[in-house]
Amino acid sequence: MKLNIKINFFTQKQACLFLLTCFLAFFFKTSFADAWWNEDWQFRRKIVLNAGISGVDLKENINEFPVLIRLHSGNVAFSNLKESGEDIRFVSGDDTAALKFHIEKFDSVDELAICWVKAPSLYLGRADTNFIWMYYGNSEAIKGDDPAGTYDGSYLAVYHFNQTEGFPADATGYANNPSDFSGGLGLPGIIGDGLSLSGSGDKIVIPQSGSLNFAGGFTFSGWIKISVPQENAFIFYGPGDLAAGIKGTKIFVNINKNSSEPAPLESSTDLAFDTWHLVTVTAAPGKELKAYLDGTEILNTSIPDEIFQSKGNIIIGSSGQESGFFLGELDEIIILNRPETPSAITAALENQGHNNLLTSIGGEEVLEMSGVALLMIRTILKNLTIDGMLIIGILLVILFVCLIVFFSKTYTCYVTARDNAAFLKFFKTGSIHNPDYNISDSLSDKFLNSSIFRIYSHGCDVLKKAVENPETSDPALETERFKTSLEKVLIRENQNLNAWMVLLTMAITGGPFLGLLGTVWGVMNTFAAMAEAGEANIMAIAPGVASALSTTVFGLITAIPALFGYNYLVTRIRSITAEMNIFVDEFGLRRVKHEKND
Repeated sequence: MKLNIKINFFTQKQACLFLLTCFLAFFFKTSFADAWWNEDWQFRRKIVLNAGISGVDLKENINEFPVLIRLHSGNVAFSNLKESGEDIRFVSGDDTAALKFHIEKFDSVDELAICWVKAPSLYLGRADTNFIWMYYGNSEAIKGDDPAGTYDGSYLAVYHFNQTEGFPADATGYANNPSDFSGGLGLPGIIGDGLSLSGSGDKIVIPQSGSLNFAGGFTFSGWIKISVPQENAFIFYGPGDLAAGIKGTKIFVNINKNSSEPAPLESSTDLAFDTWHLVTVTAAPGKELKAYLDGTEILNTSIPDEIFQSKGNIIIGSSGQESGFFLGELDEIIILNRPETPSAITAALENQGHNNLLTSIGGEEVLEMSGVALLMIRTILKNLTIDGMLIIGILLVILFVCLIVFFSKTYTCYVTARDNAAFLKFFKTGSIHNPDYNISDSLSDKFLNSSIFRIYSHGCDVLKKAVENPETSDPALETERFKTSLEKVLIRENQNLNAWMVLLTMAITGGPFLGLLGTVWGVMNTFAAMAEAGEANIMAIAPGVASALSTTVFGLITAIPALFGYNYLVTRIRSITAEMNIFVDEFGLRRVKHEKND
């Protein structure tokens, strides 16, 4: 019997843990699956970064990549944005960290915006984590742009050409702004506005500075568009006489470590006219120089280490010697102090090009619970005091324990009632009786959870001893002993059924009083703080009073489920107890009847 009771206990325990796990999983999913970064923002959209075969097929993970986000009337409602987009924010996929970003262009009339966001990482084929959030819809928000923070320290210069007059400006924190410039600004580019060079004296001169140090490598990247063949036109020149340009319709690179006659290395790929192309040149000192056209490697040659030792200006659109002027358009010029990886070059191509395979913007999500209700709840929780949080914590622990008791007892009552009904049906057939009162193991296993069977089994043990020692038995005494033993087992079974029920009654009676204690204490603190401050207004006391009342709410949340659960379990336990009492009387009568027949 001890073995059977132990098995029964662990069966109930496993069921209880299963039910509790289901409840907690549902609770946490409901509570945190739809987390909202900041309730002051009413709208958000998921921006998926498609770093996989279906999007940009990267070969390696990329960290801290500046992602271009194009907004237009087709993917965001500009009526929900502030007039200049000051309320736009970008947040990590787990809704915890605000990301660095800046807005290159915002046009509320044409409903067009261009944003650059420093994405934490692009993981290969990880659609579950390759996404960020865009939040908007806060009329009180101020501008949150951080151009310098959008790029890591390897970005020495980034030119968006989004100015309409003056010189182009460097978007990075190094402020490597041109010292000399001539050309046309404000013309449409592939991303936003671009730069037009006439092929006759137009150029950008970036003066030498302490930040323009390329000892660890070099990358030049820029979008170009030509309409006619070029005559040895330089796209950029420097450092150390390293240059790249266009001869006719082909890209060339020039490595002239001795500053003597140029020795250009020319590709065999032609540039298409009136089409934007991404040209990228990377160099690792003492290793190799590579040139890419639209993400495809077109040139590769070794490069000496000393080429990066010389200092000088970087010139875009000219050779630096009043020759080799570029005729065409430029956009998004980037200079780095390291050789860029092929995956990053591919990501930039697919992200900044017209197809934009890297990003996809999801549907608009609105702050739920009617927005206002959720805001009120979070305001209340934000103003909770330490004592209020302590009482709410105690109430939650009590509620948690009550749920364990309820689920465990519900399962116990269910299996007990089921096996009791099965045993009583078997008992009434009479096939269970035998003159020796022996109970087989198979029968014990069959009615493992039946409290009535345990009463019957104990009674059979008493009768078996009387049968084995008939000469020492007094019939009247044995009958009384038999009834007493049944009642003892009945009492133990009742105690087991009612075990831990006192916790529910404590939650019913104590929960509201604990909540009331927290409310009174919180209101006292609120008025004391108001008296200390020397002013009284509804805006000052409302959050504190609302937070104080929340402890009473949690007290009722604890007590009400405990009340319903207690009443339900008491009804079930009374039903099982009544069946056991009836069986004890019936079993005792059968014993007396059996003795008279003997």
